[in-house]
Amino acid sequence: MTRSKGIAPTTLLRLFIGIVALLLVLFFFASDSKTVLYETEEFDGQKIFVTQCSRKEVCLKFDGPDGMRQSVVRLGDPDHIVLAYTRCLLASLLFIQYLHSVLVIGLGGGSIPHFIRHHYGPAIQIDLVEYYPAIINMQKSQFGFDVKGDPNIKAIASDGLKYAETTKKKYDLIVVDGSALMDASPSSLLLINAMLTPTGVVCFNGFKSGEWNRAKYRNMQQAFNSVYIFRTVSVNEIVIATKSRFFSYDDLIEQARILPFKSNSIDFEKLVSGQDSAESIFVLPPN
Repeated sequence: MTRSKGIAPTTLLRLFIGIVALLLVLFFFASDSKTVLYETEEFDGQKIFVTQCSRKEVCLKFDGPDGMRQSVVRLGDPDHIVLAYTRCLLASLLFIQYLHSVLVIGLGGGSIPHFIRHHYGPAIQIDLVEYYPAIINMQKSQFGFDVKGDPNIKAIASDGLKYAETTKKKYDLIVVDGSALMDASPSSLLLINAMLTPTGVVCFNGFKSGEWNRAKYRNMQQAFNSVYIFRTVSVNEIVIATKSRFFSYDDLIEQARILPFKSNSIDFEKLVSGQDSAESIFVLPPN
């Protein structure tokens, strides 16, 4: 009978140290790290930070390294959408009949226009309106989104409301994720309606906030053909409004099936079924 050789104590110690080191690395990158990768100069009383979220992801924050995540970007993978509210904003693509032009007000980390550019190709005209010039300037270096080198992307450093008051352009999709236009006042909605094509769609990022939302919804019912509310699993509430067409639940499921692209990150059928990112979805009755 032969006796098996045991593992030397020094080998066990090295193995133990290696495992502990690996766990510490994994813990560090799994958490929302406060490691600052980029910090802007102050503009209009605001500094902007980019921090390391995980091994592959970076965060955009406004209120210092400890602030709330405004955007999370998976570097090198524009298809991968991390935050629930961003995924629900992209549900607006299901309401689009013809997508030729997009306006994004509030650029952040660029997740939405980068996703659209990645899946719809270079022919789509994308206009980006962002109040903070530094956010436009950091897109390529911090998020890998070359907004200045793309001939069909126009990045404008401006307030969204001022842009809406002066532009003559029309868009198939408008994403409002910043600016005073988010108040959904009758005057703001009139400006947005004027920027939409006849079959255009607008989506707003907002918060679950009672009375304010009820007033906003009443205004939207008067301004648009149909209004859809996506209550996310986080604090956000996404509103999608169409200018001319009503979409039933079955219509949206069919739209999800015939999208001209396949996302490895978002299952759009599950999204409109309340199984991904949205805890509930409902349609406001016509006014």
